[in-house]
Amino acid sequence: MMLEQHRALYLNCEKCHHSRKMSLPELIDRHGDLALQVVLERAVCTRCGARWPNITLQVPPDNAPRVR
Repeated sequence: MMLEQHRALYLNCEKCHHSRKMSLPELIDRHGDLALQVVLERAVCTRCGARWPNITLQVPPDNAPRVR
């Protein structure tokens, strides 16, 4: 559903404050159509190696201002 709506998905590390926008098509190609909770539970920070619960997931609303 998020892919159809062209929504963004960000994973944020609360430990080292690293943040990364995730590619939904890439996630689906790699893992199939997963629930967001499963994505969160499998996430690992590429900077410090932290895992859930130190990783949070953010889906900005559709009407959020776009930063360029």
